[in-house]
Amino acid sequence: NDFVNEIFEVEKDVDEMRVTVKHLGFEERQKEIEHWLSPSDPSMNHNKALQQRHEGSGLWFLQSDAFAKWRTRRNSFLWLNGIPGCGKTILSSAVIKELNNTLPSEPLLYFYFTFNDTGKQTLESMVRSLISQLYHERRDTWSELDSLFSSCQDGHRQATCETLYKALLHMIEQVKEVWLVLDALDECSTR
Repeated sequence: NDFVNEIFEVEKDVDEMRVTVKHLGFEERQKEIEHWLSPSDPSMNHNKALQQRHEGSGLWFLQSDAFAKWRTRRNSFLWLNGIPGCGKTILSSAVIKELNNTLPSEPLLYFYFTFNDTGKQTLESMVRSLISQLYHERRDTWSELDSLFSSCQDGHRQATCETLYKALLHMIEQVKEVWLVLDALDECSTR
């Protein structure tokens, strides 16, 4: 009986090791994909905008009918425009914070275009960032990006912007509902 128990324990340990090795291989693959993708990090812009925001600013917008309609209508768009320096970036950060607090189970992707950071001025940098965000939020999107990475000789070649864009659309289709906030779209150098 002790011998059978020992064999059972050894088999259990081997199974646990297999799972651990598989997990480590998966994590390594994710790091390779992330390095290959080289996404811009919009959280720095977001955190900076949140620090500049005064408590309660932007409530006029978050409590508006336009915002409420946008939140309840599928496939809807809401465009804010204004002169430079009027607070659109601060307002964008308030929208992102509000959506994070009220829709925690639905993916929220965001990107801040900035005139003073060339890594955040192109369509491709936005797409790479959005792909990375969705990839980290939803496991059901992994196969799409993994397939693209493999088709690029496991990261030895770069994907075209069009291929990345198509991959992002396929990833979004798998998820069904995604929230997207883009700030300072007019600062995108890609037309």
